[in-house]
Amino acid sequence: MIDRVWVSGIRNLGELKLRLDPVSYVVGPNNQGKTNFLESIHFALTGRGVGGSGVSDLRAFDRRGIGAVGVGLSGTGSTIYRKVDAPREPVLDSVKVSQGAVSKLVVADYWSADLIRSVQESPDIRRQVIHRYCALVDPNFMAHFNAYRRILGQRNAALKAQNRGAVSVYSPALIDAAFQLVKSRESALQELGSAMTMLLNGYDEYRFDVRVKQVCRHIAFGDYCAGMATYLRTNTAKEYALGYTTVGPHRDDIQFFADSTDLVRFLSRGVNRLFAILLHLLMFRLIRSVHNAHGVLGLDDVFSEIATPLALGVLSEVADGNQVIVASTSVSEYLARYSGSVFKVDRGFMAREN
Repeated sequence: MIDRVWVSGIRNLGELKLRLDPVSYVVGPNNQGKTNFLESIHFALTGRGVGGSGVSDLRAFDRRGIGAVGVGLSGTGSTIYRKVDAPREPVLDSVKVSQGAVSKLVVADYWSADLIRSVQESPDIRRQVIHRYCALVDPNFMAHFNAYRRILGQRNAALKAQNRGAVSVYSPALIDAAFQLVKSRESALQELGSAMTMLLNGYDEYRFDVRVKQVCRHIAFGDYCAGMATYLRTNTAKEYALGYTTVGPHRDDIQFFADSTDLVRFLSRGVNRLFAILLHLLMFRLIRSVHNAHGVLGLDDVFSEIATPLALGVLSEVADGNQVIVASTSVSEYLARYSGSVFKVDRGFMAREN
């Protein structure tokens, strides 16, 4: 696990030298630096920003310090150091290495309150998240995905060019590639539903039978190839006018069901958030198993909208085998059950309180 952290010249954070525990809490009012601290650790271990922010955004506005983060690993005694100005050049024990070398020791992820978007947001975001899961459980998924995207691009180019001969050639190939992709996706979604059901067995009030379903627009999944062929044939004029393909796996939605109840439409935001956390936990466990590495998770206000007893149970699940750093405005409810180091954040400076 990470037992030491050094931070210099990162956003509003002061010069920090801290020691962490398997569970650590970062507490303080908003806009004091809690998120910046979690993002700095994530950067040190991955070389990436979070939430779409660029790495350069991590640099302190006044350019003070050196703009770098270092972490020390217990057990191996190794240190990992990374500068904002050279995010792709991690330094492991004073030697420049690849990200792959870092991932063999430790893998990291950052979860914020926006995690709920994985199940509640637009179909595009749900597909992106689910495709990440599919790629982790099916080694052939990305091959199917890339083959479909390639043929889709070729057919769309033919539609824009009004090239009817090319469209007639690409359409059967697109249907076949689409079927291979949705078949691979369906298998992964069945596995996901079973895995989430097993995780929920530990919560009496939330023992749902989970199903994750792909909703194929205008096509019945049971007769996918014939349905897609019929749709493409009967909507030819519309697609020539638009210049792109209007049906297929790239337009499908993903729905979550809890005991036959549509999660997004009928269940609370707290339950939606629970499903999102469990989905990302399953993905993180798969990533850890691929690298056979230690896991570090930064949890930034992840448990908002979840009742405290449930949040404690979920924290136990997340912390099983992972080092967890929890950022919140208050952590007293967690400390009663999970002891750990507590750091008070005040205008970018952090001090241990226990």
